[in-house]
Amino acid sequence: MPATATDGQTENDARISTAEQREYWAQQSVDDNGMLGGFAHVSRVDIQFSRNFMSKLRRLHPVSVDGKSSLTGSPNQKTTKYPFRYCLEAGAGIGRVTRNLLASICEKIDVVEPIEKFTAMLTASDSPLIQSGQLRRVYNVPLQEWTAESILTDDFTVQNEGRYDLVWNQWCLDYLSSPDLVRYLKQLIHLLAPDGYIIVKENLSTAAGGEDIFWEENSSISRSDRHFRECFEQAGLMIVKTQLQTGFPKTLLPVRMYALRPTS
Repeated sequence: MPATATDGQTENDARISTAEQREYWAQQSVDDNGMLGGFAHVSRVDIQFSRNFMSKLRRLHPVSVDGKSSLTGSPNQKTTKYPFRYCLEAGAGIGRVTRNLLASICEKIDVVEPIEKFTAMLTASDSPLIQSGQLRRVYNVPLQEWTAESILTDDFTVQNEGRYDLVWNQWCLDYLSSPDLVRYLKQLIHLLAPDGYIIVKENLSTAAGGEDIFWEENSSISRSDRHFRECFEQAGLMIVKTQLQTGFPKTLLPVRMYALRPTS
């Protein structure tokens, strides 16, 4: 189990600094190499694995798109092109996953990403997501500061638009303390369509004792699978599918995908 600090957080949680995180990412290049820590060559394998995971998930647990949205009472009508209507992506960076995966399966996409020089690539006039009309909103705030109320008090309901069918979290939740992670996941439940998915794809700790690993370089934490599951349970979420990423170099940390839905 993680060591506990006196304030109720783990010792690693207490070391997290949002300011240091933002400073680290502000120094990274605005390309796949910067997003992937010098391992841009794994992007294709990463995207293909996620695509296959989602394809299998949709066959096991189809998303209903013709029911009433419980947020607006308006029909969540299916388009012929996209299996998911509304998506929220956290920690989108320059839009590597947005462009290469989510744009092919989601009709409309909202993004949370604190670094504006990254999202400038998504919001530029020649951006494929701007030209296709798929990008709706960009929230340039850290996940620690983002709240569901920022969505609910926006024009989310005014435009008769439904809840999110998909919330994508990849390589961003390791920047949250455990209490912040649980609080963030709980908020997502209020924004999720009745049969929508919360996807988590993150590195796992390889520590021999199963403890989390703190990384000084970017003020982040690699959690164990057990710790992730504890956080999901505390947030009121259950795992409907999970799988270890394959095809990555053995020098990298293992990566696991989780598909989550509310327990009730």
